[in-house]
Amino acid sequence: MFYEKKINDIISSGNKVLELGSGTGLHTYSLSLTGAKVVATDISQEYLNILSQNALNKKVNNIITKIANIEELPFEDKSFDVVASAGSLSYGDSNNIDSEIRRVLKPGGYFICVDSLNNNPLYYLNRFIHVIRKRRKKVSFLNMPTVKRLKKITNMYSSTEIKYFGCISFLGPVLTRIFGNKFLEKTPKKHID
Repeated sequence: MFYEKKINDIISSGNKVLELGSGTGLHTYSLSLTGAKVVATDISQEYLNILSQNALNKKVNNIITKIANIEELPFEDKSFDVVASAGSLSYGDSNNIDSEIRRVLKPGGYFICVDSLNNNPLYYLNRFIHVIRKRRKKVSFLNMPTVKRLKKITNMYSSTEIKYFGCISFLGPVLTRIFGNKFLEKTPKKHID
């Protein structure tokens, strides 16, 4: 919910937005509702086909899709007002990904991201189990963002806002089904500027 709020707070209709690791479009439609031009990228053409078909069905016309490796983005320098990523930072070499994000952002642009940190033992165990069950690639386990990487990223930008969520937030979908959205909205969160 915090990620969706930041999307609405920061992005406007005049923006050009790059979404990294869009998958089938879980957050792409929130990006499109801002009126911005959205370039949704993923390494899977199959996922992008699903996203495109869903956008067509919903009559959304401000989303284009492009296959892209987040370590080597196929875009010109300073091309985007906003780069958005939900859970994609672990799918490659951190130095390459972080420098590519910075490279394609316009001066004064925004990087909006939500991801799991490997410093949390529950997230770490959760990803490990998903790798064993072949629901995630090993690279996503080995390259989970760390607090050290987060500090390095924040040094790349003139202004940052970081929000840490509770150690059980990955249970959000289950808890929402049991208790509803109101329960999660009341769950205390730690905020760090």
